Amino acid sequence: MLGVAGALLPSLASQAGASAPPAESTTTAPPKRPTSDDSTLLAFGRALELAAVSLYDTALRSDAITEELRPTFEFIRQSHLSYGQSLGALLGQPAPPAPLASVVKESLDAFSGSDLEALAAAAAELENIAVATPTEMIGELVGIDGANLIASILIIESRNATVLTSIAGGADLDALLLNDAEPLTAEKG
Repeated sequence: MLGVAGALLPSLASQAGASAPPAESTTTAPPKRPTSDDSTLLAFGRALELAAVSLYDTALRSDAITEELRPTFEFIRQSHLSYGQSLGALLGQPAPPAPLASVVKESLDAFSGSDLEALAAAAAELENIAVATPTEMIGELVGIDGANLIASILIIESRNATVLTSIAGGADLDALLLNDAEPLTAEKG
């Protein structure tokens, strides 16, 4: 009797609307290494990171930063340098390119001043830009290595923005957690 029931199963399954197992997927996995378009985006991100290093170097030479907060600013500066180096390693570019000149030019006065709260506010804005820009990039990146690296960077830069907003006197939750910065693009600079 089991033989007859087994023979009827395919017929009963098709009458019940059951479908055949799905065919093998024909999609391919994204590449691990950056594509040429990815490399352009990642090089732009690297120039932004190096602009941040330049600006924090300026801030650390000013008298605005207290001894108590100096390690915080040094840590943030070092993280940007590390991100620039990591992006360079991923791209196979050992020599550092020039920092993103438009970012340095726009923020240089604020990073040169002697008012800690104004400096911290400018640094928080820079960090928010450094979060918004790679967040935008992730949607455009194809290679997994570049997307993973950018995602790891933006998490820390988001934390940096929160700390700097707090130093600048931002105490309400919206000021600490919301980011309304416009992302930079290679065209906007």
